[in-house]
Amino acid sequence: MKHYWRSLLILLPIFVLSACGTKTVVVPTAASAGALPSSLVTIEAAAEDIIDLAPSGNWDKISKDVTDISNGWKAYQPQAGQAAPRRKFRMR
Repeated sequence: MKHYWRSLLILLPIFVLSACGTKTVVVPTAASAGALPSSLVTIEAAAEDIIDLAPSGNWDKISKDVTDISNGWKAYQPQAGQAAPRRKFRMR
């Protein structure tokens, strides 16, 4: 118990001081009010499938989903850097 309090007394000021700083965080804004690109929808759906299928060991379906993710990323990659403008926010 003695070491617990000593650790707490050492770490608490570090946490408090690190929380006092201001930092700038870059957050992407919404690209548009429209729908997501179909390639991102494909990636998201295949990732959910993998999570659901992994425990059952359905490796044929998982392999197909991995291929779908790879193809979806290849289709989306040219747009990835320009998809959403970025804004800078100051965190306190």
